Amino acid sequence: MASFKKFLAGTAITAAAVAGGIAVYKKLQENKSNADDDFDDFEDDDFDDDFDDLEIENRNYTVLPSDAVVATEEDAEEDSTTK
Repeated sequence: MASFKKFLAGTAITAAAVAGGIAVYKKLQENKSNADDDFDDFEDDDFDDDFDDLEIENRNYTVLPSDAVVATEEDAEEDSTTK
């Protein structure tokens, strides 16, 4: 009777492992087919004209001073006020 229980337990564990493997395989196949559909939207889009309306020649830039330059200017102001 004990060997029959071991056989039943082993069969149940093996069946659960096989069922789990099949479920994982099906899930991976489903995700693979969904991932292929995600890129279909970009095949029809032409990105060449996306930046045509930008005025690159008239672009203004802001110069950010570094900490060393700011410290030097503060030292210069202190020197000029103490003299």
